[in-house]
Amino acid sequence: MTILQKIGLDSKSPAETILTTYNQNETPHMSAIGIQTVNEDKIKMKLYTGTKTLQNIQNKKAATINIVNNAVFLSKQGLPEIFSRKIKSSDFAKAKNVNSPYLKQADAIIEFKVEKTIEKTVSDRIGKSNITEVIGSVKNMEVKNSYPHPFKRAEFYLIESAILATKAIESKKRQKEKLAHEYVEKIELFKNKCEKIAPESRELKTISEILDYFE
Repeated sequence: MTILQKIGLDSKSPAETILTTYNQNETPHMSAIGIQTVNEDKIKMKLYTGTKTLQNIQNKKAATINIVNNAVFLSKQGLPEIFSRKIKSSDFAKAKNVNSPYLKQADAIIEFKVEKTIEKTVSDRIGKSNITEVIGSVKNMEVKNSYPHPFKRAEFYLIESAILATKAIESKKRQKEKLAHEYVEKIELFKNKCEKIAPESRELKTISEILDYFE
């Protein structure tokens, strides 16, 4: 088993992470991004063309993958339209081997330099989208927190709800209201499931806040 696999990354299924980069003025930027491995020292991700994250990566040629075990924090970073981001410079530190920041609260970090980018057009129910596949070469890995974190169904429900919310938001932008409504209905199902097993959880509260946005 490679170190990347021990951290929780593989080539079969994307892992939900926080990607940190520097803006042009050297202030930190972060976003929720799915990451997969290419081999034991390379990773890949797919970024929508025109996003700040892609612009920063193309400018700095580097970024840091932050592994976090806080599903609420992860989900909120992926939904800037719903949750305001309160980014403080004190929340970050500079990566050792690449020109990128990392989150101090991360459980593990993976620093990488951009090796190659490939532009693609993909289609799904929402429509056609231009994306850029970024392949990076790993330059440093550190485990900051070695304490185990058990899987919780409430966390799964929240992460899936956040992903569905991004699809609903994009559907609305493209004036596909019926499709957006379908995604929101699926979020409501996850809320009901979460309510049964974790009625007082932060995960349920966050799912409810996501649904409030669409009312």
